[in-house]
Amino acid sequence: MIEILGGQPPDYLLKEAKNTSKFFKCIGSIHNMENGEISSGGRSAYHALTEEEYEARELKKPLIGKEYFSHKNLEAIVTNYPYRKNLPKEDIIKESQIRLALIDFLRGLVEFDPAKRWSPLQASKHPFVTGEPFTCPYRPPPETPRLPVAQNLKVDHHPGGGHWFAAGLSP
Repeated sequence: MIEILGGQPPDYLLKEAKNTSKFFKCIGSIHNMENGEISSGGRSAYHALTEEEYEARELKKPLIGKEYFSHKNLEAIVTNYPYRKNLPKEDIIKESQIRLALIDFLRGLVEFDPAKRWSPLQASKHPFVTGEPFTCPYRPPPETPRLPVAQNLKVDHHPGGGHWFAAGLSP
């Protein structure tokens, strides 16, 4: 994910994550980090383990997924994917805009920080999904906080009555 997204999660997320030590080594001070503040002069306090370091720490080789594309980051994979043959220039321009929208859409879905990652409702309003023209990075509207809904149901437990009323039905 670091390779594809072009960076690693922020230190404040790595500090709180339960598997950080499995994939990263701490190389700096993490004591004074608050809400995204970066320690040690702008550098991360964490460094991703190499394959050899991972193997030495976990006593097993890392599972490396199959590489389907020659490019490594998201933008390069999407923008360099071949266009259909004999596509007119105006369709190539249109397809290029759609690809930019796709990159923006995917970035919102795979954001490292769960607080910044889009919800399904927010993502459903993205121009890539709605088909509206994509002109700039999408900023989803904030979601309405979800409040639990309490329902008071009276259930008829009469042996012959079933649960008709609880289901909103009449016998």
